[in-house]
Amino acid sequence: EILTNATPTVKKEALQSLVTLNPVGNQALADLATSELDHPDRNVRIAAIELLGTIRSLKHLEIITTRGLEDLNLDVRLKAAVACANYGDRSLPQLVPYLNAAKPEIVEAAISAIAQIQTRQAEQILWNHLKPDYDWVSNLVRWQKQMLLDTREWRALKMTIDDYSQRLISKVLHILSGLGHKRTIAYVRQMLTSEDARRRANAIEALAALKHRRFIVPILPLLEMGEDDSGLKPEKIDPQTLLRELMHVSDRWLRIGAILTLAEQSQWAILKREWYDSEPDPVVRRFTKQIVMTFDILAKPDFEVTRVLFLKQTTLFNLLSLDELLPINRAFKLHKFSIGDRIFTEGEMGTSLYIVYQGKVRMTRKNGNKQMTLSYFEERESFGDSHLFEETAHLSSATAYSDCQLLILSRASFLVLLDLYPKLLSCLGVSSQEGDIFQRDHL
Repeated sequence: EILTNATPTVKKEALQSLVTLNPVGNQALADLATSELDHPDRNVRIAAIELLGTIRSLKHLEIITTRGLEDLNLDVRLKAAVACANYGDRSLPQLVPYLNAAKPEIVEAAISAIAQIQTRQAEQILWNHLKPDYDWVSNLVRWQKQMLLDTREWRALKMTIDDYSQRLISKVLHILSGLGHKRTIAYVRQMLTSEDARRRANAIEALAALKHRRFIVPILPLLEMGEDDSGLKPEKIDPQTLLRELMHVSDRWLRIGAILTLAEQSQWAILKREWYDSEPDPVVRRFTKQIVMTFDILAKPDFEVTRVLFLKQTTLFNLLSLDELLPINRAFKLHKFSIGDRIFTEGEMGTSLYIVYQGKVRMTRKNGNKQMTLSYFEERESFGDSHLFEETAHLSSATAYSDCQLLILSRASFLVLLDLYPKLLSCLGVSSQEGDIFQRDHL
């Protein structure tokens, strides 16, 4: 009763103090923690889930999975994964169905929970989960070799194939981190993005030496792709064979890549026959319907798939998956400017991130009575990201150097996204420590 009208801070601290009492099996405290799982403050929900994980009441295990793993906040989901792992193998029947969840973030939380159990049964479940993806590795390598020929009509498919490979590697690394290799995986993730081939080779060698190397061996061909491609010639593409293969894969983005390729080739009959009515995935079905109903939609700048693929090509967001970029894209607003239009003026308060979608932007600063050119920003380049963290005055003016279109993310929208996708902080070059401080102060 004391906690009913308490502030979020008091509730969090009270719940955390109860954890220290070692309340294993205490049903009354479990009910108390459950009552706080709908609290609007994420820190209260985290403390409640931590208490439930300490109590380890089987009666409340389903509540931790359904309410914790499905929470919109990443930190809550991560705490729920730890809480589920506290139950050991007893939690596996509750966790396994979440490996097939529609939302990638829920799948990731379930994987984290199962990996942290660290038993033979849990490890085998994760292996079985990855097995269908492992079976596609040889095809992925073959497709990537075929896609070395970078023509416009195959570009979208190449991006979706690369994205699938990136997601598979990331999933395996996520599992290994949960299996007890957190420090090694943190090092490997950093080294794999290095431009130094020796560092990348060292990272692969470190992975191959892990105790759980059996998870790495199937994806070694993907990790080694591009390390020695200097003399590699593109394999001849048989369009019909390749696209027919992709019609039957389970991954939505591979199918979307195939659909976009068919649209570029004006294969409308195949699109209608194979995908228009029979596609089970609502996202793929929606995109297919838009393409079939509007033949020139690929040339329209506001087509959602085109924008998601565009964001994937930017330096800012190239480490995010297409699944992650799909909702992030919706927070950006498309604005059109004619040549000479002022985008913002030096001295005005900045509140947004800008990405050049089409055209060119000129940055200038006052120098007496003249405007001194500082730089130019072209397609896929961005500016203004610092204003997402703090409302400060623009130190320069931005003008449309040509007719251009900009994708603009406001600070308000960014703060909402950040609560759902904390990984955005690393995309913007913010360290983990700085990110923790920013999230604590603003979310």
